[in-house]
Amino acid sequence: MKSNQKLSLLFWVKKTKVSKKDGKAPLYARITIDGKDEELSLGRKINPQFWDVNLKRDCEPGSESKKTNSKIEQIKVDLERHFAVLQSLHEVITPAMLKNVFTGLPATYSKDVPTPALQEKKKLFETTDEFISMFEKMVNKNIRSFETLKQWRSTRKKLEEFILFQFKNNDILEISEIVFSPFQTKVSTS
Repeated sequence: MKSNQKLSLLFWVKKTKVSKKDGKAPLYARITIDGKDEELSLGRKINPQFWDVNLKRDCEPGSESKKTNSKIEQIKVDLERHFAVLQSLHEVITPAMLKNVFTGLPATYSKDVPTPALQEKKKLFETTDEFISMFEKMVNKNIRSFETLKQWRSTRKKLEEFILFQFKNNDILEISEIVFSPFQTKVSTS
């Protein structure tokens, strides 16, 4: 699906939120798609008197200004890239969808809609086996090397031996359950 919607980005300083402490205000981006818009905080504050409204840049002398302008440019590129991907996947794209994807959420995420029950967590070797299976398909299509596949299989085997030796278990639920300590004797595993 190819959407022919247009993306417009506007970077601006939210002067209504000027800090009394340092006189700086937060920097925002306005994402507009077909007349609908969404605000996105850039996580930076600047002195409003140095904001160039025409250039949409921080003109304060110094390295912080360069960092801010660099961040603006990077966010612009990232938003445009995410928009292009969304265009290839969805018929209609909303500014909220673009903001969600940019911030690492699913495109259709909404605070108002209750999330479905969490999926059951996979064990380490279930995930590893899925990856190796996917990698094997890429080898069959000559996208990946057979030698690399052999290394992945070998790594999986060594990891399995380590888990069995170290934790006396065939698999673990999450890597975060492992706390590597030379004095540790037991770890909660599933």
